[in-house]
Amino acid sequence: MNKYKEKTITTFNGLSEKDIKYRIMEAMHHNDEETLISLGILFEFVWKDANPMERKEIIKIIKNNI
Repeated sequence: MNKYKEKTITTFNGLSEKDIKYRIMEAMHHNDEETLISLGILFEFVWKDANPMERKEIIKIIKNNI
């Protein structure tokens, strides 16, 4: 496991849903390389856990916002 994935897991582990939302919003606001990497890692977790219909919806959301 790379250092960014470890740091992301450590940062988000045990947080409430409200705190996770806050951390994600802050990461998007700061827009620096390290926080963008963390968002990519969180996306990886979402993608791996998503069923085919959820993945299709994720792709649709991405496509509509590019």
